[in-house]
Amino acid sequence: MSYRYDLPFYRNETGVKRALLSGWALSGITIFQSGTPFSVTDSAAATGFLGAGFTPGTLSGSLASGSTLASTLTSGSIQSRVDNGYLNVNSFTAAPLLYPAQCDPVNNPNFCTTDFGNLGRNVFRGPHQQNWDFSLIKNFKLTERQSLRFTTDFFNMWNHANFGNPSINDVESIPHDQITGQPLTTGPFGKITSTVGTAWSAVSWATPDALLTRARVGIDSYVAGPGQTFEQYRETISYSDWQKGRLDLTKFERLPKMQTAKR
Repeated sequence: MSYRYDLPFYRNETGVKRALLSGWALSGITIFQSGTPFSVTDSAAATGFLGAGFTPGTLSGSLASGSTLASTLTSGSIQSRVDNGYLNVNSFTAAPLLYPAQCDPVNNPNFCTTDFGNLGRNVFRGPHQQNWDFSLIKNFKLTERQSLRFTTDFFNMWNHANFGNPSINDVESIPHDQITGQPLTTGPFGKITSTVGTAWSAVSWATPDALLTRARVGIDSYVAGPGQTFEQYRETISYSDWQKGRLDLTKFERLPKMQTAKR
């Protein structure tokens, strides 16, 4: 949703009072949307038809017996779902064997091939997202035909964190207890490790008939430093600091700043 409102105040004033207090406007773009779709895959599925590892990133996973699509998602606040996992590991299982009775990994491995999974493509959605971009505008009337505009832009004005989809969704990455065989939540499966969107701020001066040149200074981008993955660093900070961007940047290597945008 986009909007603009020209403030009606002090339009009939004159002199300095009119120059300072009139000609203000507000505008913005607000977005509310559901999360983007993603799939749960199984890199060991369909080996009886396609061969092991033939298309590991496209074969769908399988629901565990008695599970539904509703039960595959964890519940609670976004804080707990980021910390503990977005997907319920107990609702998924590895692809079924085509010949379970004949399967013998040592003496008869040819009968240990797997079937396709029973999940569809892109049947899951990530966390919902919202974004508020806001502009404060001041128009100065110079002459009958000329005016000057001052604009201050706030991108993601409320500094709201929008979380991305889980980064690893292969059911083969789910660890299992060696004694009971129950799935464990200690693995990377179904966990959110990134955000989407960028925080920006900008100030510009421009005349209506001139080419608008707006310098936008973006936040630096960083990657994990040597010997440490981003996921490992993520586990060492609290959710509050993660959401508010309070990161220890000494743990990361800096990437080049975003270039100035012109239009």
